[in-house]
Amino acid sequence: LVDEDQDHLAFPTLESALNRVDASCGFNIEVKFPQKLKDGRHEHKDMMEMNLFIDQVLRTVFKHGQDRKIVFSTFAPDICSMLINKQNRYPVLLLTQGADSGYDDFMDPRTWTIQAAVWFCQMASIQGISARADDLLRDTAQIQLIKSKNQVLFSWTDSRNDKETVQYLKDLGVDGIIYDRMDQNNSKQVKESIFLAEQRRGHSDSGHASDSSHYSPASSPDRSESAPPGGGSSSPDRTSPSIPLPPAVATVDPSAKSSILPPIKTS
Repeated sequence: LVDEDQDHLAFPTLESALNRVDASCGFNIEVKFPQKLKDGRHEHKDMMEMNLFIDQVLRTVFKHGQDRKIVFSTFAPDICSMLINKQNRYPVLLLTQGADSGYDDFMDPRTWTIQAAVWFCQMASIQGISARADDLLRDTAQIQLIKSKNQVLFSWTDSRNDKETVQYLKDLGVDGIIYDRMDQNNSKQVKESIFLAEQRRGHSDSGHASDSSHYSPASSPDRSESAPPGGGSSSPDRTSPSIPLPPAVATVDPSAKSSILPPIKTS
């Protein structure tokens, strides 16, 4: 791919996207990795070894991410664990399709329900979940469970992709909403990137909230024992606007950007 015209590739590379998209645009990088399905089938049997795969993603992001605001998300709980244990610069969310989604269920029970995802995130010190909107709206009490654990909540709209649903999720206190056709499904008259708006409110350019900002997003359980000196997690501020990306759990020494932890054993 080195000598090929980047504009004519079937898919842009992660490196290309990080280098060519305006740095004020935050990235939600969904890390896809094959899993075993509940009926015993595999999504894909010939996959790369998990450590090698994650290390390559992290090397690319550390090298080219610069000051961009980035959050990782994935449907694979083991990938979540690796991402949160191999680095602490960027937050991680577990994607969940929840119950009765119409999609094939995975074998891993941590993916079956929002409640299971919440308990796993609490145990593994993962910042929160990204849940299917239909499953959230089926029982909105689940949102209170997530908030009670001080976790970040994103939601993806799937079939509920309309202006009314997007606004209702905002009203319920969802931190970030993933949906199509922002020109039609966003009720704001003037549409502007939340990243630019937050930067004007006093955020530093480093991708972390500055001390002068009123915004302090929900974080996962405190991981400060393993954080570098001077690091610490933020307490939630529910008066902040919805849809901002959370900063990392702890401030990281820039010299640690290229440091990736040794391989993690998987079952």
